[in-house]
Amino acid sequence: HRDTHFSFLEKLDKGDHLRLQSSNKTEFFQITKIIIVDKNKIDLIPTDNEKKLLLITCYPFNAIQSGGPLRYIVIAEPEYSPTLS
Repeated sequence: HRDTHFSFLEKLDKGDHLRLQSSNKTEFFQITKIIIVDKNKIDLIPTDNEKKLLLITCYPFNAIQSGGPLRYIVIAEPEYSPTLS
């Protein structure tokens, strides 16, 4: 997904805003952290009980083959969540 659905992640920076929209609800998030981890070091991924949006894809974005050992993780925290009518 690094070169299709999640290719836009490469252009995001800490502090950027994201909008997650479903058929009846829109939620707003702000990026608080971007990290690159080895897929075998899963303990580095935040697992607290706070509501967060985690977007994870293979890394690097320009790799010739997919499925390498690194993962690019964008962490975003909620700003506010108005419900659409």
